[in-house]
Amino acid sequence: MALPDELSQKVFQNLSVYQLFQVRLTCRHWNQIVRTNDSIMDKMILHFPPETILCSDSEEFGALKSTHYNRIVLDRVTLVEPSSWWPICCENLHTLTVINCNVLLEELLRMLELSKNLKDLTVDFGDLKNVPEIKFQLKSLEKLNICGAAHPEVLKTLMDMCPKIMTLKLPYIGNTGKSSLDKEVFELCIQFILSVKNTLQDLTVQGGQEDFWRSIISTIKNIPLKRLTSPLPTIKAYKDQNTLNELNELNIEALCVTNSLFSFVINPFGKKLQMLKELEVEIDPRSIIHFDNLQELQHLKVKGDFDHPRSLSKLKSIKLINYTLYENLFEGHPNLNSIILRASKIYSLTDFFTQCATLKTLHSIELSNVSEENKSTCFFKHFPHLKCLKLSACKMSTNFLKTTFTLCPNLEEVSLVHMENVNDEVLLKLFQKSGPSLKFFITSCLTAVSVRNIAKYCDKIEKITLYGEVPVEVIKKLKFHRNVQIIHRKK
Repeated sequence: MALPDELSQKVFQNLSVYQLFQVRLTCRHWNQIVRTNDSIMDKMILHFPPETILCSDSEEFGALKSTHYNRIVLDRVTLVEPSSWWPICCENLHTLTVINCNVLLEELLRMLELSKNLKDLTVDFGDLKNVPEIKFQLKSLEKLNICGAAHPEVLKTLMDMCPKIMTLKLPYIGNTGKSSLDKEVFELCIQFILSVKNTLQDLTVQGGQEDFWRSIISTIKNIPLKRLTSPLPTIKAYKDQNTLNELNELNIEALCVTNSLFSFVINPFGKKLQMLKELEVEIDPRSIIHFDNLQELQHLKVKGDFDHPRSLSKLKSIKLINYTLYENLFEGHPNLNSIILRASKIYSLTDFFTQCATLKTLHSIELSNVSEENKSTCFFKHFPHLKCLKLSACKMSTNFLKTTFTLCPNLEEVSLVHMENVNDEVLLKLFQKSGPSLKFFITSCLTAVSVRNIAKYCDKIEKITLYGEVPVEVIKKLKFHRNVQIIHRKK
């Protein structure tokens, strides 16, 4: 008896992209279920190989025509008279990337005009000359990423074309050596931001001269922006208090600083910036920066050492890169649910996991290239609420790994990348103690013993990802168990 379509959709939503391709080839009915479900189709991105030539009679167009993708990437592709065949492809299209392509400008503009349901566009027009008059608007477009040169004609064309942008990523505004051109681009960027001020929520400014950055801040401080991604100039309160004051007037929820923040200011985050919910920043070693007054902060990502905040009760996730942790980082952060440490030092793994176990909301830990100052014992507190553990290039003994999987008995997702001491005993302990639906990623070669153990405990393994060259007999043995999804990734 065939499954109801609603149940089939729920099953298909949990499949990988490769598996969805296989499903679509199984029968016409399953193909119809997949292609008519937007959430399933959103997982599938059509990305042609570089130097592909797309025309109405090409083999690649045949695949494109019969598939009806929602998301298409055209990168270093030649498009031959696309306006004649693009209408067949763009009916359901909501995400499009067109960069480094060989296509006539008139044809590219016609493609965009036909894509009436487009919501997300990444585009590189190059240096436009003799641009035809634009007589259409992409009224459904919400996200725009402008690649390539910050050319005046590019900005003018897209400004006219995209009236209701919510997410805008401007190109790099550099110094071309032509002051008149730089000034025109500078002013057009400001005009573009103001033209979408009623809908704009997320703005990315990739770089530019300091006076350009100051104008951006002055422009957006009265716009109900939610997120700003930008490099910040050097802020020294005793030299430039006006810049600091303007920064603190931003009423935004998320700030991503893309350069190294160098400041002698004890607390640069004041006034309205105290309402930040998300902060991503790289800190110069000479800086003295505190985050204690960011009491609304929920997500914090910091590269470099800093005086960590003592009490942020709303903090949910923290990601630290190049950080030295010798004290209790988690005291005063009772609602953390995710911790990521990369290229960092801690006092001991035992102390680290013991502290983590006290956080009842913590469900995910990721450690990459993390070293310890003091050799760990093989015991820490029982940690039943941990669901996800990702380890990469960390020196952990076999006994410590076995202890970890014993004391974290409800793991649902485990990743072991370049972990030297992972052996059959460690994997057996993982399979014995893991949660009822384990997703497992490993880069080490599986021995015959581990393959047998996977077969033995396959009732609780949902998906296995193998990375590297895997013997054919291993794949065959694992694929024999239908409730285990095998994804083989080659290096």
